[in-house]
Amino acid sequence: MTSEQLEEFKLIIKAIMRKVRISKYLKEMMPSDSVTNQTVINWIKSGQLRGEKRGGLWLVFVEEQGLDTLDLVTLLEAS
Repeated sequence: MTSEQLEEFKLIIKAIMRKVRISKYLKEMMPSDSVTNQTVINWIKSGQLRGEKRGGLWLVFVEEQGLDTLDLVTLLEAS
């Protein structure tokens, strides 16, 4: 894979992922569970969940709805 293809791949991944605060992630993905913010932070730190810390704010990477694996493969093959 060339560096140009790698950059295109990174752009595609960014397009299908969005970053949300932990509280929003918990409301959307686990509304009935009693998971705490610290648990989600621990999941991010251990690599069980994709996310990052920006300044003092923890963000979780969430896949955009409506894009499935087939769409992703099609986008990658086109590049």
